[in-house]
Amino acid sequence: MAHMYWALCCTTPECGRFERVAYIGNVNPYLAFILPIGEDEQFTATCPQCDKTHTYTAASFAPIRQDQPPEDGFENWF
Repeated sequence: MAHMYWALCCTTPECGRFERVAYIGNVNPYLAFILPIGEDEQFTATCPQCDKTHTYTAASFAPIRQDQPPEDGFENWF
């Protein structure tokens, strides 16, 4: 079974790491991709790979599909 996540891509040019930041749920035809943050809301996040901090908005997120479910201890960022 496939799973959907919200992900951010680090904006450091030499990094580009995709980080899963929130679990949406199992893939099904009724799953809605609605971000729980405002369209104009800004926040900062530090990349665990390059350790740089960037500012992001709702437009920065992308839904991604992966085969693996969230691992034990996975916590949504919001």
